Amino acid sequence: MASGLRIFVSIYLSILIAIFSYDLLDRYFIMLPNLSDVYIRILRASIAGFIASIVLTFLLTPVFKEPVRRINMLSEDIRKINNLVDAYAVVMKNYQNDLDEIKNILKDIRSKSNDLGVRIAAVEKILSVLLEFHRGEESSKNKSQS
Repeated sequence: MASGLRIFVSIYLSILIAIFSYDLLDRYFIMLPNLSDVYIRILRASIAGFIASIVLTFLLTPVFKEPVRRINMLSEDIRKINNLVDAYAVVMKNYQNDLDEIKNILKDIRSKSNDLGVRIAAVEKILSVLLEFHRGEESSKNKSQS
């Protein structure tokens, strides 16, 4: 509330100073009824406005220091949060790469286990054929001996 009152008083004082500066400059310039009169009036108004803006800036500087400090603190906090988000993104990317690598390893294990299953089935068939062949030879030996 105090800063709002300070702003109001500062603006009011700057308006009074602008009016006073305009009147003061009006007394020292000679009024000519031609084009130079217009230029002089513009010059007086711009000088008065410049003086008023200097006073307003001087009076309002303490009012804006605290918000500027808060804005700087917020921007620093936002920068820190952005850094944390970037670090989190890097960690998540590493996790994703690790998961992709694990998926590839599991695919290799599945394909190798399937190949192993096929090989085991082939070996079982070969063994069964050999066993049958061996049984056939034994039975033929037994028949020839008897």
